[in-house]
Amino acid sequence: RQQRTRLQNEVRTMEQEHARLMQGLSADQREAAQEQIRTMDQNRERIHTRLQEMDQELAGEGPNGKRVAEQARAIEREMKQWQKANRKMATEMGARP
Repeated sequence: RQQRTRLQNEVRTMEQEHARLMQGLSADQREAAQEQIRTMDQNRERIHTRLQEMDQELAGEGPNGKRVAEQARAIEREMKQWQKANRKMATEMGARP
């Protein structure tokens, strides 16, 4: 449960970082990065889906620790991919992430 809380906080921070980046982009920059933004949104949705799956596992009777740990690792991988894409887009657009 502590790991879930930690991941949830990291996702919140990740989304705030993305929101700041998006606010700093002009309409032309957003249009140019449309495909990257779509890919990042899909990645974010996968993260949220995995968090929901983790919640379901933790809410059940006798949650499977191994399954929860696997879900946490998968979320962390997705978050790293998202962060890498966010930084790349910021660099390409000359914006701060």
